[in-house]
Amino acid sequence: MTVSSSTNGADTPFADITHFRSLIGALQYLAITRPDIQFAVNRVAQRMHQPSEHDYHCLKRILRYIFGTLGRSLLIRPGDLELRGFSNSDRANDKNDRKSTSGFHVFLGPNLISWCTKKQPKKAGLEKCTSQPTPMAVSSSTNGADTPFADITHFRSLIGALHYLAIIRPDIQFAVNQVGQRMHQLSEHDYHCLKRILRYIFGTLSRGLLIRPGDLELRGFSDSDWANDKNDRKSTSGFLIFSGLNLISWCTKNNP
Repeated sequence: MTVSSSTNGADTPFADITHFRSLIGALQYLAITRPDIQFAVNRVAQRMHQPSEHDYHCLKRILRYIFGTLGRSLLIRPGDLELRGFSNSDRANDKNDRKSTSGFHVFLGPNLISWCTKKQPKKAGLEKCTSQPTPMAVSSSTNGADTPFADITHFRSLIGALHYLAIIRPDIQFAVNQVGQRMHQLSEHDYHCLKRILRYIFGTLSRGLLIRPGDLELRGFSDSDWANDKNDRKSTSGFLIFSGLNLISWCTKNNP
């Protein structure tokens, strides 16, 4: 993403909206494990409801950056393995929407192993709602699946905020992705699923990662299936990263 971008094409609508949204969906998945593109992907994704040629130009710049950095990875340097965390935030500093931005960095010795920036989430009027034990029901009713949801802008606004939150809340990543896939054709059932995620979040605001004493050896585990998603027949892969007994990073994603 350029520091100061040209606005050429900002008033010209982009013709293939489906292609644009498909690329954004794939990039939002990739951003879970590529925090260096998170901010740029989010900025472009905010234009999904009405993309322009300028927005597509910005999207292609992200793709070019990715293809140019495929051989890069995190450099793990020798040294102590003490776990350190740093955080910072501003207040209403985004000139476009006046929202606050916060972020953190986690180091294992001299090695940066996790980092994130996110905006202040939007309110949905559910602060005093009944909480849910899980973000997604194992077997969900299909009531309202054939009834279109009226306020599409509100739905997409909430999904955008949840995509940000999912960067540091991997426990909601799968549920948010499933609901996000329905943005092009929303139903009352989809909104019911979205509200369940929000109720789960409001009921788990005080939870965090438990850091237990012990060795700080870094271990990683991964697994994958083969076309096991019955809805789209895509493969799913995932990984877990432990520092000693402590789970410090994890991710699951569909094959793009």
